[in-house]
Amino acid sequence: MAAQITTTTGRIRRGLDEDRWWWSDEVFQIHGMAPGEVVPTTDVLLLHVLPEDRPMVAHVLDDAVRSGVAFGVSYGMADLTGHRRTVVLSGSVDPRDRSVDGVLVDVTMVERRSVAQQVDEQLRRALDSHTAIDQLKGIWRAVHGVDEVAAFDALREISQHRNVGLRRLSERAVGWLSAQGGLGAHGARMLDEAIEHACRETRS
Repeated sequence: MAAQITTTTGRIRRGLDEDRWWWSDEVFQIHGMAPGEVVPTTDVLLLHVLPEDRPMVAHVLDDAVRSGVAFGVSYGMADLTGHRRTVVLSGSVDPRDRSVDGVLVDVTMVERRSVAQQVDEQLRRALDSHTAIDQLKGIWRAVHGVDEVAAFDALREISQHRNVGLRRLSERAVGWLSAQGGLGAHGARMLDEAIEHACRETRS
């Protein structure tokens, strides 16, 4: 069972009459500060936004106050210690006085887990691909009596000439040979048939 990922969520508020925000303790924590360490303002908030995201966040906040519509924005920030985080800021605007009430959610760990899962999946596919290719390469070496480099070059040439990816060619050829019970007494012919079968199956 996968470990549960927790996120830090804090509340924010600001009024139109002054550029002062109220931050919950969690928002100070996300910014790497002790509660009440600074007086929260729009400038303080934007100071922690990564430079490449700062214009976007400023525009979203200005537009929300001006138009009175709800808003949501995801951006990168650096806390007081320099650690980078990914956060989501969302809120609503009271149409009567244009005050803002919203939440700030630190989704850094969620994003990291997502990236890690993508890397794991890519690695798994690479390992699976490597295994199939190595198997077919070993079969080619045994049948034709060549070294590893020559076997790989021959399979790569077939792959390019038949316009079939080497991984898929290897998986289908090895799978077909396995279903046939191996090479049998006619190794070279069986290997040729396996590769031909793999190429036909890929095109269909």
